[in-house]
Amino acid sequence: MRDFPARSGCPEGRRPTGGSLVLMGSRRPGEPKRSAVMVRKRGGFTLIELLVVIFIVGILVALLLPAVQRARESARRMQCANNLKQIGIGLHHYHDALRTFPVSMVGPGRPLAAGHGTGLYSWLALLLPYVEQSPLADSINFHANMADAGGQGAYLNPGAVISRTHRNAAAAATVVPIYLCPSDAFTANDNMGTARPAPCNYCGNTGWPATATGVDGWRRSSQHNGVIPLVNPLTPIPWHRSEMRIDYISDGSSNTIAVTERVISNASLNDLYDPNYKDTEKSYCAGFASAKTLARYNRSCDIADFIDWRYTRPHGRAWISGWTLAANTYAHVRPINSRNCHLHGGEEDGTNLVSPSSSHDGGVNALMADGSVHFVMESIEMPVWWALGSRDGAESGAEIP
Repeated sequence: MRDFPARSGCPEGRRPTGGSLVLMGSRRPGEPKRSAVMVRKRGGFTLIELLVVIFIVGILVALLLPAVQRARESARRMQCANNLKQIGIGLHHYHDALRTFPVSMVGPGRPLAAGHGTGLYSWLALLLPYVEQSPLADSINFHANMADAGGQGAYLNPGAVISRTHRNAAAAATVVPIYLCPSDAFTANDNMGTARPAPCNYCGNTGWPATATGVDGWRRSSQHNGVIPLVNPLTPIPWHRSEMRIDYISDGSSNTIAVTERVISNASLNDLYDPNYKDTEKSYCAGFASAKTLARYNRSCDIADFIDWRYTRPHGRAWISGWTLAANTYAHVRPINSRNCHLHGGEEDGTNLVSPSSSHDGGVNALMADGSVHFVMESIEMPVWWALGSRDGAESGAEIP
């Protein structure tokens, strides 16, 4: 009989009793055959699974986006406060050098019959050497009228704006970073002339108007009792004194606002007459200047219904300009983030009632006369707010809550 070699492996259909060898493609008896299609389905996502993932990602983005936006705005608000701190340092350097704070406007001027004083330079221009902008300050010819009659809009008085051919046009168009709040978006325009002057978000406190009789009317306030002395644009002389030293702030420099924010006007003519457009970029004519309490000033402003487009479009549109309507100063009367008002014939006596305003949520940054910066909520009580605008009123409770 022939001998045959032993066959290696296991008989077909039987599993080895030892070891772990499993043949490729082998299956248990009765187990259905797995197709290639079934294997591929297990390696991917179904349409429903993808939709669920997309939905979850969308929810997370919706939850995180407001937090990211708040963080960014918080950073912008902090930068805005830092700008004011730099301005405060500049004011004190100016005071150390000249023993006074800068007045609202200077220069040869070209006063108009209406008293707008358009040919003057602002206190912000005077401050340039003290905020590390000496080359820019040196480029300005302060002996020339700031404005000329070239390129003005039809709504502005002759001489109210600066044209591209003006000898100071390049300086006027130079952006000064610390004069701009990063929260306030703006676009360059020719509201203040074809030179397209660079804008500014900050305005100096000139105090209460000359005709104000105080908070309750029981006494007359000192004239223009703020920190930035208001110059009558019809003359080169400050109205209340030729200098403004820090020791004149008898209410305390930490309790008196020197500079605050004001949004830059971006409103078109159509925007100004749109009832849904923000009031911080509109100005209402509130009648004639007369002796009033601060509360009556506000009541007159709140019920006024005549919008004068000539008064708000220049707001913040030229840091170099001392023109009253450029609003580089403000009378400390209106509530924060409220409508702007003006009194007919009152431009030269500080009754262009510009509202302190900002693009921050719920208030404005304010630079105190001691150089500190605080965020003041728009919900602040008005007597406290008015007291913070007065340097020598001896009002009680004149502290930021």
